[in-house]
Amino acid sequence: MSELFSGNYSFNKNSLENMNGLPIDIMGLVSNKIFFNKDSHYGVYVVKTEEYGYVNIQAVYENGLSIGQTYNFVGKVIDYKDETQIRATYVVHCKPVSKLGIISYLRTLPGLLGRADVIYQEFGKDSLDTMINNPKLVSDKIRGISYKSVLKWQSKLIELGEEQNIYTTLLSYGLKQKHIKTRSEE
Repeated sequence: MSELFSGNYSFNKNSLENMNGLPIDIMGLVSNKIFFNKDSHYGVYVVKTEEYGYVNIQAVYENGLSIGQTYNFVGKVIDYKDETQIRATYVVHCKPVSKLGIISYLRTLPGLLGRADVIYQEFGKDSLDTMINNPKLVSDKIRGISYKSVLKWQSKLIELGEEQNIYTTLLSYGLKQKHIKTRSEE
């Protein structure tokens, strides 16, 4: 089991401690769900960030954040019960940039649960872009993956990207997350 999902977190509290009350815009990979209320959609999550390591983030997000997925959080740094956390006011699911994020993202595609690591091993941080822009290369390089399968994954990745762009645009118009319903939630 990787460090990400094992529960062995090394929090870098010192780097956020002096930022109490300040606004923050940060991207990270959700590694654990501490609490989630189904009625209010409020949750507290452990998120691995490039800048601050593991941080606790409070967020309201329809149906909760998904473990292993990458999100952009906009909010402010707060102190809660003698712990520095981030209270997010906006949360947007986004294209992952880290190895764990990309592999987790690939694993959400039908039929890729066991092959995501192989694809990442071959294409690295360019895995998603290669699947979208050059599906033939993926099927040629990865034994046992057909071109037809990669085209299905390509279609799903493009759809997810378009949905994220629409979602981000609607948020920028001032709509609240609870008023935006994505195709995956219908």
